[in-house]
Amino acid sequence: MFDSVSNELQRQDRFYISEIRPTVRQFIEGINGCVLFFGPSGGGKSFTMQGKSGTARGVAPRAVEEILTLIGMGEIDFDGDFLGESIVKITGKIHLSASVYMVHCENVYDLLQKGPSGI
Repeated sequence: MFDSVSNELQRQDRFYISEIRPTVRQFIEGINGCVLFFGPSGGGKSFTMQGKSGTARGVAPRAVEEILTLIGMGEIDFDGDFLGESIVKITGKIHLSASVYMVHCENVYDLLQKGPSGI
């Protein structure tokens, strides 16, 4: 089962807002989140994660930017992209951890580790 399917015409910003931002919001509220991209080699998974610059930023830089904005400002208004959403208020301490793994040919790689990363 999956939540959605997108094609190559989907813009990075719209994809982030509709598919990734809800997970980021839940993460900020203390709920663990996972984003999984699945598909063949050359299917656009890495581009969706990393993107380019500007409006073509991928979901990873957008999520980190949004989380750091929340932590730095203590609150954020999500620009009305979610109708009826309230401002998130941060109180207390926040512990942030992230993992990025790639599974390729039955091998798992930690993409945030320097050097050989086969797990």
